Amino acid sequence: MLKLFPNVEILEIRNSNLTPIHDSFFLSIPKLKKFSIFDSFTVRKDEDISACCKNVEVLELVNSGLAAVPWEKIEAHWPIKRLLVSQQHIPHLEGSSINVGGLQDLTIEKSNLEHIDNDAFEGLVHLESLNLQSNKIKKITKEMLAPMIKLKVLNLRNNLLEKLTTDQFPSLPNLEIIDIRGNKNIKEIDLTGIKQLAPQLKEIRIPLVVGVELGKSGGVKLVIDFFEH
Repeated sequence: MLKLFPNVEILEIRNSNLTPIHDSFFLSIPKLKKFSIFDSFTVRKDEDISACCKNVEVLELVNSGLAAVPWEKIEAHWPIKRLLVSQQHIPHLEGSSINVGGLQDLTIEKSNLEHIDNDAFEGLVHLESLNLQSNKIKKITKEMLAPMIKLKVLNLRNNLLEKLTTDQFPSLPNLEIIDIRGNKNIKEIDLTGIKQLAPQLKEIRIPLVVGVELGKSGGVKLVIDFFEH
């Protein structure tokens, strides 16, 4: 059917039962730039997609029904700049899981993400926004963040972080905002010297947690959300 619409640039699938969806499905829409799957049941069959999807810049998978996100297909053939993954089951991001060199905006939210290998984001040298909100992440490491030298926004809202300290960060010369609101398990915030690593850091959005000392902000503005639930 899509052969009738060869000039399609945006394709959105909602509340559908796709069994199966072949990778060659995309060959009839070579100009596709944005592809989204929402609230669907999807079965993917592997085929050669090297000739398709060379223009896709935005991919959104929200409760897509895919048993696993096809990272290897995305990084090999699709020039993705924005990737949204939501309501998938991704408890563990292994080493080099996401190696999409041109990616600028990455969201993995509400996906039960708990463990992230230090080299999971290797190659994301152009990433400007990383959103990992509403998962089960307990800690971040400087090794994990190190490849993202252009990162401006780090969103870790609604996770299980226990601390936020300077030794968790590499040099991030473009970082402007850190958001850790909703992390009720926070016991320590010590960002002494953070400006040496992130000179552009403007504000850190934090939860209202009783008993956490707020005097070690490293000269960065702390924004407390008094109304979060």
